[in-house]
Amino acid sequence: MFRRFVDITALSRNVNLRRHEVCDALIDCFCELLDLSYASHNFRSWPEAVKFYSTMHHPDAYKCSLRDEFVLTEHEVLLRAKEHDSILSDLLVSFRAVVTYMLVSAGIIQALSRFILRDLDDPTSLRATLLMSDLMLMGSTYLPTEWKLRVLSVPTLVHSACEVMSGEFGPKNDPGCNEGDRGAAFTYFDARNAPLLLHRLNTLNDITMTQKTQPVPVTNLELFVPSSPDSVRWHISKLSAPNFDVDADVEAKLNELLMKTVGSDGQFRWDAIDVLLRFLELRANFSKDTSSKYPEKCYVIFKQLFAFITPTEGLLITRFDGDRFTIACCCRAVHVALLFSRKDTLYKELLLNFIDDFIKNISKDVLDRGPLSPKNLLNSGAAYYFAFIGAISASVEGRKMLEATPLLQLLVLCGYFSQTSLLFLFSCAFLTGMTQ
Repeated sequence: MFRRFVDITALSRNVNLRRHEVCDALIDCFCELLDLSYASHNFRSWPEAVKFYSTMHHPDAYKCSLRDEFVLTEHEVLLRAKEHDSILSDLLVSFRAVVTYMLVSAGIIQALSRFILRDLDDPTSLRATLLMSDLMLMGSTYLPTEWKLRVLSVPTLVHSACEVMSGEFGPKNDPGCNEGDRGAAFTYFDARNAPLLLHRLNTLNDITMTQKTQPVPVTNLELFVPSSPDSVRWHISKLSAPNFDVDADVEAKLNELLMKTVGSDGQFRWDAIDVLLRFLELRANFSKDTSSKYPEKCYVIFKQLFAFITPTEGLLITRFDGDRFTIACCCRAVHVALLFSRKDTLYKELLLNFIDDFIKNISKDVLDRGPLSPKNLLNSGAAYYFAFIGAISASVEGRKMLEATPLLQLLVLCGYFSQTSLLFLFSCAFLTGMTQ
């Protein structure tokens, strides 16, 4: 199949409809073989293809289906074999490395470049451009050094681009050389499209390189295992107390901080929110006058923060940029809400609504397609929803709220369902800290 595609996309420029359909089908096969989500997707324009490519790693019904099934199935096998500490290799990565080697060895990248150059904006060519970019990325990741050089050199494109550039800046103004002569001098047909194709490949590479990867799970331990109340009070007294003058005009300070929490574009200003929450923690823990004005004045911003972390709203998935400082601020907001809930029922209602929404989305009927699905946990910030439950469990009031709901029983039962085994692993991270 690989060699057939190379033969079809040979140097001959005459490609009839039948050959184009065969190329389209083969490109779809390559995309399916590599489990790429743009297989069979018809793009109408390059901007549409770029938009899809920039969001294709966001979780959806198709995303990482092969990896999800493989990981869960392997986990069940290891549990039955009782081999928890075995040294394993990622078979999915190995499979993709072998497929990439076969494609590169067959000359698919060169064939794709010749096919794309004929018509850059053809729907099949747009899909082939994405495939070519991913093949180059996977080749540079999986293949040995000598093969990496073979993949990244793209001699057809570089040669064509050099010919175009030399034609543009060289004999262009030569009166003895007409346009037809310059076009006939190109080694490959449609070589004038080579610079644009290289630019598009560079755009796709920039998109891939700028996408933030998820941090190593160990680095998130402090977010999932909550600190004890005594530790929190010590941290506030040692680090936060010098930043605020408790004898100053507290109400004016509070109003000033509230004005800075949301920008003119409607987005949260997390630096300002962090300062506000530290200020409220300080007043709630060390001020003898725990005025009811604090919860009343801050309720609007807390309502917005809880809307941001509520699973059903999905804002944490769509707006989260990968910065763990955002999660730390949200956990601090949960802690302050617990302090305020002692005297204000509105804050207790916010916390209970969050817990109820979490329970609804972790139920078996909703789990596979909801915000807490394994796909979202692996490929977005959805795993941090558990950090907020951990923050609630850090105080006596929060544990009472959790114990009054079936949430803890649901988390334990999740371990008995094969499709939610991965979710059970995430829940263990903070349940250990909560039971201590």
